[in-house]
Amino acid sequence: MAGSDTELIVELEARLAERDGRIEALAAQVEQLTKLLEEARRAGKRQAAPFSKGDPKPEPKTPGRKAGKAYGKRSGRAVPDRADRELDAPLPPACPDCGGRIVGDGVHDQWVCEL
Repeated sequence: MAGSDTELIVELEARLAERDGRIEALAAQVEQLTKLLEEARRAGKRQAAPFSKGDPKPEPKTPGRKAGKAYGKRSGRAVPDRADRELDAPLPPACPDCGGRIVGDGVHDQWVCEL
């Protein structure tokens, strides 16, 4: 029995040494993660701008729309083929503010597309 007791003691000491090593490694990892957490908390309180996302790009694009042909496709609504109704809007006989004479300088067409 004496031989088996010493073998058991040696095995238990080996397990204990292994566990001590794991405990030290985990303690070091906890310390490292605690430091990272504190740095993140401090960095969150010292923002340069409310929407800062880190360092700026080394070569950012120029802001705004491009000039000339690089602008892109210009578009607008197409003029409808037919008008479903026409409204006449004649000029008033006199200016509503001063009462002076109104002179028309031409006719202008306008269309509105309602969905």
